[in-house]
Amino acid sequence: MSLIGFLLLAAPALGHGSGAGRITLERLGTYTTGLYGEVAAEIAAYDPVTRRLFVSNDALNRVDVIDMTDPRQPFLLGSISIEPFGREPTSVAFSGGLGVSTAKAEVATDPGSVVFFNADGAVLSVVQVGVLPDCLAFTPDGKRLVIANEGEPAADYTVDPEGTVSVIDIPADGTAPSPAQVRTADFRSFNGEKEKLLRRGVRIYGPTVAPKYGECVECTPEACPAVADCAASCTEECEAENCPQAGVAGRDPGDLAPEGLLFIPAEKSPAGFGPLLVVTSEVSGSTTIFAVRSKQR
Repeated sequence: MSLIGFLLLAAPALGHGSGAGRITLERLGTYTTGLYGEVAAEIAAYDPVTRRLFVSNDALNRVDVIDMTDPRQPFLLGSISIEPFGREPTSVAFSGGLGVSTAKAEVATDPGSVVFFNADGAVLSVVQVGVLPDCLAFTPDGKRLVIANEGEPAADYTVDPEGTVSVIDIPADGTAPSPAQVRTADFRSFNGEKEKLLRRGVRIYGPTVAPKYGECVECTPEACPAVADCAASCTEECEAENCPQAGVAGRDPGDLAPEGLLFIPAEKSPAGFGPLLVVTSEVSGSTTIFAVRSKQR
């Protein structure tokens, strides 16, 4: 998502319709890892209770915990190592005191995992999902976590795993889920409908080396939007129709810098700062916090 896209989406949230005013961004502070061009800051999640950011850091195989009690002076509070559970935490989310990160398997074509942790960075549980979990999001009510398992093939296509979508039920008491709460949906029900899918805009490409999966082995979901009418049920059809991301927090595979945008409304931001925008850049390895200002015409 571009900054321009964010501004367009943020206008209604700030109470301004088209033509009512304009939105500007004021940089407050930046935390920099010091790692350039190494994907050291990709996606950010926020806990409004502790005023902490959780930022996926692929370069160091960890989730960085950044204190933003004062958004003008964010600093590294600690980190959560993903090393024992896999590698490359490409996505992170936080809801109701529970944080979660993706973890690719050491062999990229093997099933990956998601790692649950609390606001203090303590790992609570690890559950296996599909191959190459690339993006995850909580549903708005916090009752489910949805993971897009990209299922990317090996470079030479000698192995081409299925792309799938996993849905994890979050226990009502807020504890970390166990493997029993994980369900995974594949795309096999669309086999035999290649022409229909192509007409609906689904991209199907690449040599299929696993014919038992049919053409839907090429389905590689990369984003799971956390919207009630899509990800809450997370049907294969919804993913096959390429439901667009909604809201102002998300990622666009085409963007390199910024990579992630996270909007924090005024009621959840540190006192006195109003609505904020957190921008992560995998190129510069930095996390920057902006104040979102709206001005009447």
